[in-house]
Amino acid sequence: MSDFAGVFYRYITILQSIPSHPRYITTPELLQLLEQRGMYLTQRSIQRDLSERLSIHFPILCDESTRPYRWSLDNQYHVDLPVPNNWAAGYSNPNVSSLAAT
Repeated sequence: MSDFAGVFYRYITILQSIPSHPRYITTPELLQLLEQRGMYLTQRSIQRDLSERLSIHFPILCDESTRPYRWSLDNQYHVDLPVPNNWAAGYSNPNVSSLAAT
C-alpha cells in the first residue's frame, strides 16, 4: 500500500475514534486502538497527527490539563466517516495503492 493510503486510513481511524465532548479518549487509548488495527506509532506521533494535522480541518479539542491528554470533538460537530468492512481487506491490495496514488 502506498504511504498516502496508510496515512489516510490512520486519519480516518483516529477521527472515527474521537468521541464528542464531554466524552473523551486519551492518547494511550488511541495508541492501543491503532495497534489493534495493525498501525504502530508512538504517542507523540498520534499527538502530532491530532494537534498539527487533523485539528486544522476538524474541531478537535485537547484537554492538556491532565496527563495523558484527553481528546474530543466539539459536540456541535458530527463526523460520519463510514469505512466499509472490506476496506481493511483491501488495505494491502495493490489496486487500493494504485487508487490512492491517483
